[in-house]
Amino acid sequence: MVDLITAVMRYNALPALTGMPALSVPCGFSEDGLPIGMQIIGRAFDETTVFRIGHGYQMLTDWHTREPEL
Repeated sequence: MVDLITAVMRYNALPALTGMPALSVPCGFSEDGLPIGMQIIGRAFDETTVFRIGHGYQMLTDWHTREPEL
């Protein structure tokens, strides 16, 4: 469990600690059927660009409409 927490902090803490806006959008499923997210990180105080990129990606794909099989 500690290794999982360390990995999550390694990849997710940087934006929060530096004040950079970040957004995660769905981008597929693993071989095991688990959802995968793509993290978009922008320049400090540039949330608009991050949201535009995320929205553009979702308009080109349909990952955000799919659900994992249970």
